[in-house]
Amino acid sequence: MIIRNPAGAAQIPQTNYTRGRSREYKVIEMLRQQGYYATRSAGSHGLFDVIAIGPHDFLLIQVKLECKPTSQERQALEEFQAPPNAFKELWVFRNRMKPTIERLN
Repeated sequence: MIIRNPAGAAQIPQTNYTRGRSREYKVIEMLRQQGYYATRSAGSHGLFDVIAIGPHDFLLIQVKLECKPTSQERQALEEFQAPPNAFKELWVFRNRMKPTIERLN
């Protein structure tokens, strides 16, 4: 379905997938500005959406839009055994603001 904006231009409505993907790209850009090599784990439906490699550590990131993960998702994230120099993080975006970043155990 195509929607027209007030100027008459075609505008494709955003789905949850496209909004989530957009935030993942935002995370990647933020991490690259900090010197990380970052990439999406696109289409895998795995635990982590973004994986970032820095000079001394790795970041395994779950990106959420507007909500926290379910208790099952959170448990799976916390139980994942990451190497000592890898950190698991949860980035939650709310209301188009900067993300809340939580480092998980």
